[in-house]
Amino acid sequence: SVKCNIGGYLPKGLSHSHYTALTVKNAFVDAVRNSHHFEGFRPDVDTDDADLPFVLALKGPSGREYNNESAGNDGVTVSLYRSLGGQKSLHRRGYRRDTAIHKAAMKETMAAGLLYAAGWNRLVDAAKADGQGAVLLDPMAGSGTFCFEAALIAADVAPGLVRQRAGGKGYVPAALRWGNADWKCWHSLISESIQCEKKGMEWIHSTNGKGRRNCVIAGNDVYNEAVYLSESCRDQMNMENAIHLECGNCRNWRPRERNIIEGRTIVVTNPPWGLRLTEDVTDSWSELKDFFQRECGGIEAWVLSGNKDLTRILRMKKSRSIPLNTADENLRWLQYHIFERSKPL
Repeated sequence: SVKCNIGGYLPKGLSHSHYTALTVKNAFVDAVRNSHHFEGFRPDVDTDDADLPFVLALKGPSGREYNNESAGNDGVTVSLYRSLGGQKSLHRRGYRRDTAIHKAAMKETMAAGLLYAAGWNRLVDAAKADGQGAVLLDPMAGSGTFCFEAALIAADVAPGLVRQRAGGKGYVPAALRWGNADWKCWHSLISESIQCEKKGMEWIHSTNGKGRRNCVIAGNDVYNEAVYLSESCRDQMNMENAIHLECGNCRNWRPRERNIIEGRTIVVTNPPWGLRLTEDVTDSWSELKDFFQRECGGIEAWVLSGNKDLTRILRMKKSRSIPLNTADENLRWLQYHIFERSKPL
């Protein structure tokens, strides 16, 4: 199959990505059928998981002065690539294969990147070095993406390994369907990934000398449906004992008494800010503020926001702001150092 990406100003005959991809696909099929090696044989087309997926990139001139009514194909660059990742985007790990997708679900790669920016990987490395433990909490977990990606990082599980298993027994990724694929290298990488995973999963499920879990990852959400979806994904990852999920208002969530380790705990969350989730948005931020004040004294928190007016509800001074642009959304990954509240004399 052929996927077509277009950019710039293109002639009318090339500006429709689906039609252009179909034309190139038909050219491939005709070439194979007319070849003396495959005389009369017409290949099947699979738009979901093609044996040999291609990506066609068309780039036209930039600038408003371009007139596609009169211009020909001059200045149009055409590039054809083998798609070694397959038809499905590589941001999909595979742990959501048999479940519905939450309408506000965060992309897995985005969640992983934000966790690295927050220093979760460094916290895990420190815990593995000194045995003091690492804790991650998400009071508004939604579909659980932060929790899932945090567990993969902590257990040193290669994201591609989850995707490979999701394909089922005998699944061959697109990169290996070409005649010059290096199967020996592939099997070596898979073997190395499995060994890292085995060691990491043993660590994440073990306890330290004080009887505490080496790693605690806990999420909470107010909606039963979201928690149900999260539990389904968690079980497909075989992380039932590594990720703890609860349902309820975060204003009433009390993880501190059993989970929080001073200096080794971070809170990460993506509260609703009015784009895909629009109900009770202001109340959600007020509830998050109450959770921070009651449970998170002395803890570092990271909040993803796309609405500065809602962010002000927290009434906290940010320590750092990382700009993030995704699709048409301008977001901020905000860091807060939450101080302990003064106790009455």
